[in-house]
Amino acid sequence: MDAVDLLPDAATRHQLLRYTLASRHRVASSLRASHISRERGEGIEFHQYRPYLPGDDLRRVDWRLYGRTDRHYVREAEQESRLTVCLFVDTTASMGMHDKDGPSRLELAQRTAAAIAWLSAQRHHDFGLVTLTDGRPVYLPPAAGNAQFQRMTGALASLTPAGSWPRHANVRHALQALPARSKVFCFSDFFERGDEQTRAMRELLGMAYGLTSVQIVTASELAFPHRGQVEVIDAEHGETRVVDARAYRPRYLARFAELLDAVRREHRALGARVVRVTASTPVPDVLRAALDHGLDAPARLLAAVEAAS
Repeated sequence: MDAVDLLPDAATRHQLLRYTLASRHRVASSLRASHISRERGEGIEFHQYRPYLPGDDLRRVDWRLYGRTDRHYVREAEQESRLTVCLFVDTTASMGMHDKDGPSRLELAQRTAAAIAWLSAQRHHDFGLVTLTDGRPVYLPPAAGNAQFQRMTGALASLTPAGSWPRHANVRHALQALPARSKVFCFSDFFERGDEQTRAMRELLGMAYGLTSVQIVTASELAFPHRGQVEVIDAEHGETRVVDARAYRPRYLARFAELLDAVRREHRALGARVVRVTASTPVPDVLRAALDHGLDAPARLLAAVEAAS
């Protein structure tokens, strides 16, 4: 993948500017020693005007300016907030899975992470990248600005799916480099054999003030549309077995539903927000779910897949 392909298109950038990443609460004074970023919000003091966008609070429209210009503008304020956005991307072998002629799980993670990085750059936040793999991880230390966005897209574009989930010691090493009170987005299928991912999420939440888990599955995993004799492969561990698809399908669907439910319950119990999408979900819909505290669009897509099955 070319880094230039990861730049969000104009429509996605327009959508992104409706969102904020920072906490609405002031940061405790003991944390102010590090980066202070400038975020546009509703508090503190007036900063500038911007055109009204659908979904903006009408109370923020400057009606006097509307009377003079016949156009709707929203008053933006400037507030101090300390925020680092960290993007964790699973690059294990299973992230290479995809539906026919569709993008892989990793490709969707790359594009969505790049879009969030772009928003972080516009909001003057620090942002960085950590990959999760048993191979050599990619770590891009948090920084702000357009140059950092270029580094981010370059790093994301270089990712390929391989290997399995890293040993916990390696995950812990990556977490130790994470600035305290970071806002974290983690992209993965979140399927584990033991408790290695749950342990990582638990430690991550101890450092982050917000964690959004974006679970990426495929439509074929949800529906199991296969017929005849099929080979079932564990993408991360290489284990295979041949089964009769028709006989195996009810068992598979029940087990897969259990796995999905377990991921949601475990992450919610840890305090994370969970967003589940298919690998072919349009990036704007993934962003809407991850940033807008709602699951409407992806839920509709998943419901359509489940109904078709």
